[in-house]
Amino acid sequence: MKRFCLYIVLIFIVQGPSNALFYTETVDTIQLTLEECIQTALKENHRIKAMDHRLEAKQAEYKKAKAGMWPDIKLTNTSGAVPQARGDAVFSPDNDNDFSNLGAFNKLKVEFSLPVYAFGKFKSLYKAAQSSLAVTLAEKNSTQDEIIYII
Repeated sequence: MKRFCLYIVLIFIVQGPSNALFYTETVDTIQLTLEECIQTALKENHRIKAMDHRLEAKQAEYKKAKAGMWPDIKLTNTSGAVPQARGDAVFSPDNDNDFSNLGAFNKLKVEFSLPVYAFGKFKSLYKAAQSSLAVTLAEKNSTQDEIIYII
């Protein structure tokens, strides 16, 4: 029995604590060139990502301003089943809950609106959106240059 306990103690001493106390994990280091560092920084920087989102919003505003010069076309289709309609607006001999004699109903509505002249409003809006997009793009380039300078 003493020998068995001695073996157990030796196993714990040799394997358990030695591995746990003296175990160190080696970390692999990587070497990057300057160009790789710059590309990684530009890809992972939160300021660049925020500028990308701002640029995307400005591009949407630009497209909206550009689309304002084109006509609007709106199509509305309404269809369904309706009971037989007899009589006039005040009196009808048909029962309100009678669904035995149903017919089809369809209504197509087309609306077309074209801004004839808005006293330069659309052109000014388009130019402002175009300038705003250019400014946002310049801000993004400036932010990228700052990050490259820091690296």
